Amino acid sequence: MSETYHSPKWARTLLRQIYDEEMADEIIGDFEEVYKRRLQEDGPTSARFKYWRDAILALRNLGLRKRKPQKARFQFLQMLSNYVVVSLRMMRRNPGSSLISILGLSTAIGCTIVAFLWADFQSHLDTFHQKGGRIYQVTTHKIEGEGIVKSAGSPLMLSQVLREGHAGVERAAAVKIMSGHFKVGTQVHTERVMFTDPSFLQIFDFPMRSGNKGALSGYGQVVLSEEMAKKYFGETNPLNQTVSIKFEREVQNFTVAGVFSRFPENASFQPAVVLPLSNYLSLNSDPLSWSDWSEASFVLTKPGITTDQFDEILQSARQAYNLQNPLISIDRFEWIPLVHLASRSQSLERPLARGAERSDYMAMLLTAVLMLVLACFNYMNVAVSSATKRLREVAIRKTMGGNRRSILMQFLIEHLVISGLALFAGVLLSYFLLLPGFNTIAPVALPFAFSSWSAAFAFFVILWLSVTIAAGAYPAFYISRFQPSTILAGKQRFGSRNYLSRALLTLQLFLSFTMVIGSLVFTDNALFVKELDWGYTPDHLLSVRLTDPTQYDLLVAQAQANDAISSIGGSKGHLGVSNPSLEYAYLDRQFRTLYYDVSPGYLEALGAVVQEGQLFDDQLTSNDQQVVINQEFARKMGWDDPLGKQIRFDEQLVTVIGIVGNMRHAFFSADDVR
Repeated sequence: MSETYHSPKWARTLLRQIYDEEMADEIIGDFEEVYKRRLQEDGPTSARFKYWRDAILALRNLGLRKRKPQKARFQFLQMLSNYVVVSLRMMRRNPGSSLISILGLSTAIGCTIVAFLWADFQSHLDTFHQKGGRIYQVTTHKIEGEGIVKSAGSPLMLSQVLREGHAGVERAAAVKIMSGHFKVGTQVHTERVMFTDPSFLQIFDFPMRSGNKGALSGYGQVVLSEEMAKKYFGETNPLNQTVSIKFEREVQNFTVAGVFSRFPENASFQPAVVLPLSNYLSLNSDPLSWSDWSEASFVLTKPGITTDQFDEILQSARQAYNLQNPLISIDRFEWIPLVHLASRSQSLERPLARGAERSDYMAMLLTAVLMLVLACFNYMNVAVSSATKRLREVAIRKTMGGNRRSILMQFLIEHLVISGLALFAGVLLSYFLLLPGFNTIAPVALPFAFSSWSAAFAFFVILWLSVTIAAGAYPAFYISRFQPSTILAGKQRFGSRNYLSRALLTLQLFLSFTMVIGSLVFTDNALFVKELDWGYTPDHLLSVRLTDPTQYDLLVAQAQANDAISSIGGSKGHLGVSNPSLEYAYLDRQFRTLYYDVSPGYLEALGAVVQEGQLFDDQLTSNDQQVVINQEFARKMGWDDPLGKQIRFDEQLVTVIGIVGNMRHAFFSADDVR
């Protein structure tokens, strides 16, 4: 008979689980005889079906099976419960050492939990986008002066060229960021708006509360975030409502075509107001050219397409851009996958997506692990030193017939209980104290949530077992090896030649010094940043953002009539809030710098320190082509005597009349003064 006609293997296995071994062989033999007869009478299909039917019906005989293995299992569980009860009694008998151990471990565990939450959060940014493995941002390496600047932006035409010129592109979208005066009814606020191609909503998987993925396909449509919708419309349904946005001198009306749901916590960028790119193009009378710049170009490649297949078309795009922009040229384009985009943000100029570098959160996690190791060593030494009180207990148990394995099991379970209590206390400590404290200095509000339930379960189980083994394995093995005759005779010299204990104490001392020195370094750095000279006086300064330039004169008039205000000045852009940039030329070379178009009194109000020359005064007019620079500007230009130097921007020559000290425009950017 062929292999196909053998009786069902899994049905035979089921029968062996139902009946005892003695009965199973006899019953399966009867089943096989019936099966062979059915093969001849009914055929293989019917015979196999009836075999399975009879095996399933045999489940009613489960009560006939003897339960010896379950009895052994019950005895094992009872033994474990007894060990747990003994562990709790020992903790109650030695509350001092137990409390010290739990407090030390729980503090280190709490720090480890917060560090892992941060690392887990940063390493899973943007993972909710289902096509994230095929989404790239095309960034630009530009030649500025003698160096290379890595820009998150790219030519506005690039996404269109890639979409229309290469078959490997499934979708592509450019992103252009502008500020506009957003008006709904009587509410007027300045908002940061994003112009983009309609395919942006198909590339990314931002959840939609209302509307659909084609919401940007029509001219004059807008998609709002949930927060923006509540800000302007409250509980009213915003769909099909009309909003107006003023861009410099032109006002455009838009119809709300969609509203995002609450963004996932791990979104590296969260668009608030999204408009069609066609509306941006209508703002400019000049045709689109390679000189027009975007904040980002996103590309969704087709499955199986690699980025090196785009080298030829990108080379053509680079040459086309450089032909129109010879002063600041493109060295090359770089493809950054979405999964790495946030971690690369600190190396890019003006990134759209933001996150921490991998080295930053891994260093934090490593510090927490070192603290945990130190706490385990401390627990280990306390456990070994406390064992002197339990030597007679070990001796008596061995004399009464106990073996080393049972004693080892008891001590390991004791350490498992203590580490479990420490883990529970560490979770509470991290949730109620450490995580809220961390969120006061973190750039985002880190939630007490893991990337997945499986990650959370694996983390806590591994952490619990690792702490138990690291802290309790050595004391359990060390104590269980003592001989009862030596202990009862009083000849046991505890720890006299234990080289491992000495090595652990030495390592613990080293780690303690390392953690103390590291804490002092971090504290010193925090004090340094706190006392860092920002180049101006931020105290007693008030910054007001205006929605219309005509409001400035009204505000100045009110401020001058107020005796509590000593000085006032205005600026297009403001240090640390809005940092616009422009390109300028010097000796036929092109550069880029931060640029603030200020009124007389702005630098005095900031408390800028004049190094040379003078600041602006009320006698200067817009036709007086003069500029004040900082020391970093003069250094990068290589000017020993900057006063009187001339640079060109907006087709006009301007003359340097003054030099002020460096003023920092971004927090923690001590080495990034521009």
